Amino acid sequence: MSTGIPYPSPVAISFSRPDPSSPAAVAGASFPTSRRGFEPTEVRDFLRMVAAELSRLQERERFLEREVANRPEGAPFIPADLDDDTITEMLGEETARIIQAAREAAGKIRARAEETAQRLLRDATEDAARIREEAELEAARRRQDATADAEAEVLMAKQQGRDMVEEARAYRERVLADVARRRELAREQIEDLIHGRDRLVQSFERARIATDDVLRDLADAGDEPSEFVNLANTTGPVPIVVQADEMHESMRRPMPTQFYDQDRDEAETVVHEQVVVRHPSIDNPTASMTVAEMEEVHAVVVDTPVVVEEIEVVEEAVAIETPEPVVEPVVEAPKPSNVVPLFGKSEPAPTEPAKPAARTAVPVDDIFAKLRRASAESVAKEANSKTKAVTPSPKLDDVADSVTTFESRDEILVPLVLTMGRKIKRVLADEQNEVLDILRGRAVVKTLDAIVGPKSDHTKRFCSALSASVKSAAIAGARSIHTTGSVPSDKALAEMVAPQLKAVDEAIITAFVEPLRERLSRSISQAGGSNAELSSLVRSVYREWKNQIVDEHIDDIAYTAFGRGALSALDPDMKVCWKFDPAGPGCPDAEDNSLAGAICGGDAFPTGHTHAPAHAGCRCALVPLRN
Repeated sequence: MSTGIPYPSPVAISFSRPDPSSPAAVAGASFPTSRRGFEPTEVRDFLRMVAAELSRLQERERFLEREVANRPEGAPFIPADLDDDTITEMLGEETARIIQAAREAAGKIRARAEETAQRLLRDATEDAARIREEAELEAARRRQDATADAEAEVLMAKQQGRDMVEEARAYRERVLADVARRRELAREQIEDLIHGRDRLVQSFERARIATDDVLRDLADAGDEPSEFVNLANTTGPVPIVVQADEMHESMRRPMPTQFYDQDRDEAETVVHEQVVVRHPSIDNPTASMTVAEMEEVHAVVVDTPVVVEEIEVVEEAVAIETPEPVVEPVVEAPKPSNVVPLFGKSEPAPTEPAKPAARTAVPVDDIFAKLRRASAESVAKEANSKTKAVTPSPKLDDVADSVTTFESRDEILVPLVLTMGRKIKRVLADEQNEVLDILRGRAVVKTLDAIVGPKSDHTKRFCSALSASVKSAAIAGARSIHTTGSVPSDKALAEMVAPQLKAVDEAIITAFVEPLRERLSRSISQAGGSNAELSSLVRSVYREWKNQIVDEHIDDIAYTAFGRGALSALDPDMKVCWKFDPAGPGCPDAEDNSLAGAICGGDAFPTGHTHAPAHAGCRCALVPLRN
């Protein structure tokens, strides 16, 4: 039986070479060497490998031979690959048909199984998609419900927060409104007190000026004799010389009323005046006129109740010869004679408190001039100096006119100054509250504009608050020039003073806005980014402005507006004079400008100024020249 393995033919074997079928011969084969041949080592390795493969193949051949030898007798030989023809030939047609039917049935079963598997897979896929969709819908519904619930809770919380904030804001507004109302009430009370204090100060100042003027005249008349001669009857002893002080002291004790005391009049507010009614034989009308005028002076100057005590002094057998006065009454010293003592028996008249005298329209300087012209003490002064030249009294018309001008101006400006002070302090208070509200925030303030805004807006607040009062003061100044003839209407005066209001605004900026912004800028630098420290510094700055700076400069603003209004009303051919306020502070520029006399309106005075006031604190005014 052939095994299908070819064997070499013995003819093809060359015995001059090693046997290739013998592994040992192949492994031990030797070849002759020649130049340019193969590497002997590699050839030897290859031969060993070939010998090993031959050994394995020979061993397999022997194994297969043993298997063939051990196969049972009659066993058919089944080839590896069977086709239909081979099967039909080996098994027969019936068996081949059965096998074919089995194959077809197996194919159908396989097709149905695949179809069933696909259907089951498709159903499972659809069920999975449906379940997944239902799960997604349920998850979306629950997620939507949760979102809606969360949004509802958030909206409810926000609404509650807004309600709480609104309630807190309403409470804060109520508290701030109450505080503002109380602050406004306190401010009004303080302003009323300040106004009352200013009026009292002005009244006391005028009373002091009047008293100083009277006392100055009394001091000039202080040359009266310091001792009196107590003359007794002719039957009595020699006349005794008694000191005047002792005589006054002795006369002061038994009498309920006291004589005039200079120091007491300066210290007490209630002024006691003594009206002495002498015997008709004493011809001294000047003294009585002086007392009446003194009553008029105190009625004009002092607004407090004045108690007038009248003392009727009766002198018997007094014969005093008085020469006729030349300019002022002069009383000669009495000749030594037998007379009753100067202060004889006197009966004090009952005193009645006089009602407060009404304020009259008598010019104060007219009264002062009358006092200087007809003072009671001037009688004794002229008695001691008969040969002294009599100084003529100055003209009162010019003084009265200037005083009347200044009094009229002050009556107009004093209420305006008080109103302007209240307005500017209210602006400062509101601005301070706004600045403090900004500083209570979390943002750190580093620039001035962040708290008070730019300079233009800051300036506009101050100028707008004072615009009405400044305009009124300017119109009053323009009206003071047109005192005679046809006075323009308020509308015409307003148009006339409009160009001058810008200069007053510049004065407001210079006096209030620029120093305030500079101080606030320094405060921001000093705070170093701390809003709490800056709040303390801001309070200090605004407190200083409201309590000190406003009171120092608000008068100058009002007088500047008045002077600018007067300047706007001047015509080029109008003559004006520079006058200084006798009751005002000293002005270094008033002397030179007043000595210049009358100049044309709008021209510069010797100091270079075209209008009054010339500087801060100046209370001078321009007065039109009258024919």
